[in-house]
Amino acid sequence: MSYSYQPPDQDLLLESQNFWAGQPGGRETPPPPSYQMVEGQMKLGRFLDPFGCQARMRTAKNLWHKWYMGFFFTVAPLLLFLEVDWFILFFLLPLGFGLYVIIRNRYRSEYDRYFGLLHQVMDARRPLWVAFTDRELKVIERNPRAVFP
Repeated sequence: MSYSYQPPDQDLLLESQNFWAGQPGGRETPPPPSYQMVEGQMKLGRFLDPFGCQARMRTAKNLWHKWYMGFFFTVAPLLLFLEVDWFILFFLLPLGFGLYVIIRNRYRSEYDRYFGLLHQVMDARRPLWVAFTDRELKVIERNPRAVFP
């Protein structure tokens, strides 16, 4: 039996293509990003379908998992093999805990954002236009192909 590699979100990509094919106009992919007026400013954004929201939620969850596993596999051996003194106990441990909470909240806010958008899309029963966040815009500036999920 042979296995072929599939990207992690291949199932959601196929469902998204089916979703867009069923929309008026019958396209296979969402329309390209566009500018729209939001609160008096032109903002760059894209249309999201339920499967795009699920893919972004899964990505945030996977990135969080990857980060905290690396963090714990780095911190745990240091605490086991280093002599724990007052400096580590009162400075490095709270600093590490603070870093953990800040990064967890960053990934959790991204997950929660797309979770809320998923419910909006499901309630509207049509794709919604959503502006890119500042963090997404920075990624797009570095790599323009990042626009396309």
